[in-house]
Amino acid sequence: MKREEPPRAPPEPIAPERTDLRTIVAVGGPLLFTPTALALAQREWTVFGVPSLVIYVFAAWLLGILLTRLLNRGMRD
Repeated sequence: MKREEPPRAPPEPIAPERTDLRTIVAVGGPLLFTPTALALAQREWTVFGVPSLVIYVFAAWLLGILLTRLLNRGMRD
C-alpha cells in the first residue's frame, strides 16, 4: 500500500526588506566590475607583490558571494 504524504505547509513569505536587499546585490554587484569602477580601483601599490586591481576584483567577488549567502540563509524549497 502506498502511504499518503501529509500536506505541506505553504512557504513562509519573504520579508520585503530582504527582497529589496537581494535586488541591490543583484544590480550593485555587476556595477563593481564596470570599467569605471575598475579604473578607480587601479592604483600604484601592491600587497605582497599583488596589484591593487587584482585585490579589488577578488574582494568584490567575495563580497558578492558572502552577501548572497547571507541573504539566502534559511531559504529552502
